[in-house]
Amino acid sequence: MSKIILPHPQKILVIRHGAFGDVVKSLGAFQIIAENHKQDHITLLTMPLFEDFCKKTEFFDEVMLDERRRSPSHYLKITNQIHEKNFDFIYDLQGSKRTGRYFKILNFRRKVQWSGNVKGCAFYQKMSQKKMLHPYERLAEQLRIAGLDLKGKTSLQPDLSWLKIGLPLTLPRKFVLMIPGSSPHTLEKRWPSLFYADLATRLKDRGFETVIVGGPNETSIAQEIKQRSPLALDLTGKTELHDILGIAHRAKVIIGNDTGPLFLACASGNPTFVPWSSYCKAELNAPRGDNISLFEEPILLNLNPDRLWYAMEKVL
Repeated sequence: MSKIILPHPQKILVIRHGAFGDVVKSLGAFQIIAENHKQDHITLLTMPLFEDFCKKTEFFDEVMLDERRRSPSHYLKITNQIHEKNFDFIYDLQGSKRTGRYFKILNFRRKVQWSGNVKGCAFYQKMSQKKMLHPYERLAEQLRIAGLDLKGKTSLQPDLSWLKIGLPLTLPRKFVLMIPGSSPHTLEKRWPSLFYADLATRLKDRGFETVIVGGPNETSIAQEIKQRSPLALDLTGKTELHDILGIAHRAKVIIGNDTGPLFLACASGNPTFVPWSSYCKAELNAPRGDNISLFEEPILLNLNPDRLWYAMEKVL
């Protein structure tokens, strides 16, 4: 179905919730939408945790917040806000049951031009593609269906050159960046802190310091690493999300779990080593890039640090 041409300027809504990694994986799609709607007013609907980061992308003129509460009153509140904005076009990059309900409530009040995977929307993408394609390909196909110019791209890997910013931090001259945390709801994705500590000790013997980043709730992990490697620099809870890429650019090597900040760090292009469990299918979820190495092991407790160390030695 060809995209309906509407008069400029249009009011555009982009919806993206999820974990931070989901937001990072959508940055390429955000950029394509912004490039195709240069004369339009683009609003992002996302979670409060990601507000500051998303504002720094400069892809959006406005950010609306959705706490994602599970109640009919909340669904009505958010859909009322969307309805009042009278958007001309809505890109649902989340494709969840929640956003499907938003569509049905909105579409009952007035027909909306909606791109997503909910049946009945104007620019429908089959739900099966969400289970078969990596987000970079899935989002590219969704925007192609909506009629956007992808400039020949079939995969929307993020270009984060705009995020190379200065840091208000003093970093070691030679260091390796470690991202040893993950969502507290997905502990299966965490490689044991003692294994990170093992690598930190070996790195110190080779003249490299260790810098650890993560959220405030991951400080205990950093402290476990510091017990074995006391000189490691613990920055957990001390950085903003947008700082992570700046730190990654200065690191010799990056080691991290399947977590949003790791996906951000991968964009630095520096050698990145990722312990990967069977919790998520690598072909559908793992970061991509020439310098990214996955170390797959169904249960990460069984992933010996020697495997990562032998690979790291080649790039130190």
